[in-house]
Amino acid sequence: MKILKTKVARYLQAALLLCTVCILFAGCRNHNIVKTSITDKEGSVLVMEFDKKAGTATFVFEGDTILLTQDTMASGIRYSNDHFVYLEWQGHCTLCKDSLVVFDIE
Repeated sequence: MKILKTKVARYLQAALLLCTVCILFAGCRNHNIVKTSITDKEGSVLVMEFDKKAGTATFVFEGDTILLTQDTMASGIRYSNDHFVYLEWQGHCTLCKDSLVVFDIE
């Protein structure tokens, strides 16, 4: 009986350790955050971080940090604030500032 209790205790310890490892690794990966960057023909770089859960995006363009919120679209994606609009549709990406195109890539 003592041997059986020892084996059960070892299995429980191993299971607990395995669960702890799984929880730690799952916590390291946030699947809601997507980070990427794109470069246009002129060499300008647009660094983007999308938070899918919060519906927000943070862009860095020409030294400016731009905070945007997601807008509802039937097709493609759109993020905007009072001055900037980012549109992406079928691989065409456009960033406008105060209605002027500042970044465009197809």
